[in-house]
Amino acid sequence: MWNELRAEKPLIDLSIFSFPAFTVSAVLSAITASSMFAGVLLIPLLMQEVLQYSAMTTGLILLPQALMMGIAMTVGGRIVDRHGAQLILPFGLLLAACFSLVLGWTAGKTGLAALIVLLSIRGFGLGPIHTPVMTAGLNALPVSQVSRAMSILQIVGQISGAVTIVLLSMFFEERRSLYQLQMPAEAAGILAVQQMFIGLGALALCILPIALRLMGKRRALRAVPPAG
Repeated sequence: MWNELRAEKPLIDLSIFSFPAFTVSAVLSAITASSMFAGVLLIPLLMQEVLQYSAMTTGLILLPQALMMGIAMTVGGRIVDRHGAQLILPFGLLLAACFSLVLGWTAGKTGLAALIVLLSIRGFGLGPIHTPVMTAGLNALPVSQVSRAMSILQIVGQISGAVTIVLLSMFFEERRSLYQLQMPAEAAGILAVQQMFIGLGALALCILPIALRLMGKRRALRAVPPAG
């Protein structure tokens, strides 16, 4: 990191983080990527490790969520192009937060059909978040730095996803082992997964004001008339 800051032509230009709007955008991108990876991790843990369903069943349960995320990304991108991100970003965050909390209360205790519906709606909320967050950060930069910033956002997303998987896996094993001293193994695993979904929902609610502020700064910048 020190070498990158001192180099004339750094491979990763960390000076881009001197732009506050881009820094906020990078943080939101990291949290969004973490939420996506977390969902892909927690459901297999719940279905295969705890409830003993097959890998095929788990994949079929996750498939509708992936489809809904793809649809939401496409629709969200078109809405951003036409109307901006002022509505789609808060809507996506709020939807993802609410249904993460619902999963925190119901995961492992509902039927498969209800689980698929909850995951699909959560995926529909996560889908349109990435594009407006990335766009808001890139719009705050000079044109000459946009390409470097895009690569940084990709790196941030990959690192945050990998760290999320490691931390949640450790948390799951630690919580499940602790709860098994007080309850059956299946109930202990379900409770550990539920707590992680509640944490994800609470995190999404916490970053909602930050996202609204970021969108507010974008509106303010557009409202300033050009000099001269």
